Amino acid sequence: MDLVQIKYLVDRVFTKLRARNTWVLVLPTNLPTIAAAAGIRLNVDIQIINLHGITVLGFVFLNDKSLNLLSNVEMRFVLAHECAHIFEKHVLSTAIFKGH
Repeated sequence: MDLVQIKYLVDRVFTKLRARNTWVLVLPTNLPTIAAAAGIRLNVDIQIINLHGITVLGFVFLNDKSLNLLSNVEMRFVLAHECAHIFEKHVLSTAIFKGH
């Protein structure tokens, strides 16, 4: 799964959570984690720029190794888990990577 496909899945998760505006970057990392997320969910109403409803801002970081090691089902689970951290306003979350 490449980063474009992963970004698409992240956007779908937030759409299912009823976020109207999603600005979440998906970035590779070599940190010793499977994944990490940092972000925030806001309920905005800025009429001058036509921005209304639930807005999500943040980052999802994926370990380079996990891109190759996880199955599609496992990757979807990890992404949904990290997106939930952002949506639930958890400041920073990581899953520990126990690789070789």
